[in-house]
Amino acid sequence: MGGVDPATLTMLKAASAPCAVKVTYPYDNTMFPGGLVPPTIMWSGAATAAYVQFAYEGSDKVNYQYAAKVNMAGELQIPRGAWNEITRRTNNNNLVVTLNVLSGGTASTCKLKWKVAETEDAAQHLGAQHADPLVAVDGALDD
Repeated sequence: MGGVDPATLTMLKAASAPCAVKVTYPYDNTMFPGGLVPPTIMWSGAATAAYVQFAYEGSDKVNYQYAAKVNMAGELQIPRGAWNEITRRTNNNNLVVTLNVLSGGTASTCKLKWKVAETEDAAQHLGAQHADPLVAVDGALDD
C-alpha cells in the first residue's frame, strides 16, 4: 500500500491518539463540485507515513482506504481514479475523511467531513441509489 510496510500500516490503521498535525487543506466542511481533480490533503507538522479512509455517512457504498509514505512533508495525493469513483457515488451525505499520520513513532487520527456536490452525470449514473459499492483496500479499486 503506497510503499508502507505491514507494521507501519497496522499502526496507522489502529491510530487512536488525537490529531497531532494541523490539516491545512482541504478544510473541514469543504464542498467539492463533482468531476474536479482530486485534492491533495495537506497538513502542517512532520509525518513519515499517512493513511486515509473515505466513507459516506449513512451509506455503505464507499469504503476507500489508501496509505503511502510521505516523501514531501505534509502532503498526501488522492489517486485520480479513486477520487473519480468516490465522487461518482455521492449521495449528498457528508464524506467522512479519516486521516491518520505517523509522526515520531506515534500514529494520530484526524477526522474531517467534506461534501461532494452531485453532478448531472453522477445523478444519471446513480439513478435512485447507486447499486455497486466501492470497496478499496490497499488503494486497489474493487468496482
